[in-house]
Amino acid sequence: MLAEWSHCAVLVASHLIRSILEDTEGQALRSEIGALRVEVHRAKELVRDYNQVLDSCEKELLWRNRATSWFAFGNMVLGIVLVFLWSYHCYCRSDRSLIRALGDSAPAEPEPRGVVTRSGPLRPSDLVRSTIGVMGDRSLNISEPQVLVHFPNDQHGFVYHHRILLHKIGGGRWVTLTPDLDLEVHYLSTHKHLVLGRHSLFPAHLIDSCYVFDEISKNELECQKKLAKTTGAILDDSDPIDTVAHQWYVADPSSDRFGKVIPVELLEDIVALGSHGLVQWDNETEFVRELGKLQSFLDDRKEAGSDLRTLGDHRDAQGRRYLYFTEEITLIESRSLKIGDSQVQDQSWST
Repeated sequence: MLAEWSHCAVLVASHLIRSILEDTEGQALRSEIGALRVEVHRAKELVRDYNQVLDSCEKELLWRNRATSWFAFGNMVLGIVLVFLWSYHCYCRSDRSLIRALGDSAPAEPEPRGVVTRSGPLRPSDLVRSTIGVMGDRSLNISEPQVLVHFPNDQHGFVYHHRILLHKIGGGRWVTLTPDLDLEVHYLSTHKHLVLGRHSLFPAHLIDSCYVFDEISKNELECQKKLAKTTGAILDDSDPIDTVAHQWYVADPSSDRFGKVIPVELLEDIVALGSHGLVQWDNETEFVRELGKLQSFLDDRKEAGSDLRTLGDHRDAQGRRYLYFTEEITLIESRSLKIGDSQVQDQSWST
């Protein structure tokens, strides 16, 4: 009996000891778990702080890269501007040096003094332009006399200016046309000049210092000649001439527009040779003339057959203007036209 109670006591004691030990181990385990939870929370805070710092660093790096790029671009633009300014400065300095050298090499001579009359469309006379490539190295192919007039004090270094002699006043005075389409009076008897031939080469030693003409149309030259004649009459001692206003008229008696004034919008389209020309008007080619007194011209042309060249509109089977010789003679005799002393060599004339 005692042995059984002893065995039961041992079992209870071992159970109590085991319970106490398990409770101690559980408390230690719970303490460790709490400590681990604190460490995990601290680790999360550290990771969050690290991510914030990393984001701020990335943003700062991005702005630094942009600033570096803009700074490099600004330096490149500044360098280009500085190079351009330096090149422009060198160009201006070399241009001034060249003009100064040309001015020093030219002999001193007073510029001519004369009456200047402005006319025609204005061109930039102060613009420095090269003669080669504008007109070539030849004078104009016109019948009017041409000269090179010496201007030693030209600010651009073009000491020889091309002039067209349009009207002689007398005593060596000429009304001339400049490359800027201005009319000037020159005293060529006292002023240094060089005579040019028609469509002739400019002197080789002067070509780089010549201010010359662009191509000028015959119509424009004729207008300038009329203005030069009026200018010469004003400056001369003779009585002033009666200046008549000129206009372009249809001069073909066979046209329905005969005697009508050419509209202003068609004046630039006239292909002129002196005071005669052709113009396209409503898909029809009209023969035109520049006239001062229309009535006298109409009186001379009041009969359609008063001109040998206007015998009418005669065409062949192909629609071409053509008239047999015998038929032309019949028309001429019927209109009592005089041929004069001209000799007819062809067997047929075409109108």
